[in-house]
Amino acid sequence: MKQDSHTIRNTLFPKRIIINFIASALLILVLFFLATIVINNRAKVRNENIYKNQQILQVRMAAQAIEDNLNSIFYNIDIIQLYCRDLFTGQREMSNSFFQLVQTSRQEVTAFIVVDEEGIVRYRSFSIGGEGKAAQDLILKYIDEYQNKISGGLNYVPPLYITKDMQLAIKLVPIWRNGQKTGVIGVAVNIGSIIQKYSFVSRLGFSGDELFLDKNGTVIVDMEPDNIGRNIHDVSLEGINTGSFPMKDILSHVSGNRKFKVMDRMGKSHSALVAWDSFSIMDEKIIVLVGASEKVINRPLQQFHRQAMALGLVVVAIMVCFSILLIYSRKRVVRHSIKIMEETIEQRTNELMRSEKKYQAVFHGVNDGLVVLKDGAISYFNQSAADLVGYPADEL
Repeated sequence: MKQDSHTIRNTLFPKRIIINFIASALLILVLFFLATIVINNRAKVRNENIYKNQQILQVRMAAQAIEDNLNSIFYNIDIIQLYCRDLFTGQREMSNSFFQLVQTSRQEVTAFIVVDEEGIVRYRSFSIGGEGKAAQDLILKYIDEYQNKISGGLNYVPPLYITKDMQLAIKLVPIWRNGQKTGVIGVAVNIGSIIQKYSFVSRLGFSGDELFLDKNGTVIVDMEPDNIGRNIHDVSLEGINTGSFPMKDILSHVSGNRKFKVMDRMGKSHSALVAWDSFSIMDEKIIVLVGASEKVINRPLQQFHRQAMALGLVVVAIMVCFSILLIYSRKRVVRHSIKIMEETIEQRTNELMRSEKKYQAVFHGVNDGLVVLKDGAISYFNQSAADLVGYPADEL
């Protein structure tokens, strides 16, 4: 019976099938994880290339937008001086047009002053607060210097003045009428406000951090106010220790991009991508720097990797559950098959026993002598046969 049960088990669900199934599941799991790693690494390379191109595009767009905005403001100032020629004549129509143009040009203008030839301020406008008052004082200072230089007969063209903190650009524009200088326009433009506005717009939907530096590597604009005025080596960029930045390359080249190893705040080594471009306000160079660590760049891939790992674990869990179900089903089918086999054997045994009893009843109940021979020897006989030959049963 045991042998028959074992035969049934091996016939219905051989153990090697289940073992092979589990081994296949484990192999699929290993191959899945290896494929995930390979795909993830390839995706990292592709993602870094895309990010690098985005960096380059971002810094170029930011630099170009800032430069164009400044040029637009200064261009408007040149137009305003044309209106100022007639401002002092009292022509109301020209004066109204002048004020309208001034108002439309004041978005990034901290202070605006018009002084006539005698040094009398004919129009002034400045932003509320200490910044506007300080800008007005600087404009008047530079106008006085300009008036003193040209009073001596010098053919002096006023330059574009940039404050040391790179926050203000001051431009003086002489007002000419019929070949005679009749006054001076002084304008202070908030460079920091323009840079911050365009850096914020250019960074929408972009991972990483952005800094604006002067030619010496000093931060002039950043989303973190505490970083302004500090050297690039003393600030952090998306958690990156910028002390390891290739500042020599950044300061000496107009634009570029680099990938290099950096240390984070915890002292761990990471790869970082940095791109930069520059623009000039007169002779002053301003650098747009964008950078981020590999962790920030590949954050979407890390999420995808976690999802893939979770999916792999779910698949393995399903396969394990299926294996358990298969083993349970195998045991259940085997038990059912053994039960059916035992019932069949018992039924056949009972039938044989009934047949044997009938045979014995017929064999011993007849009056005729019956002898059963096997290989020429008597193997069985009834009592009538013994009586017929006259020998006792033990002798036959």
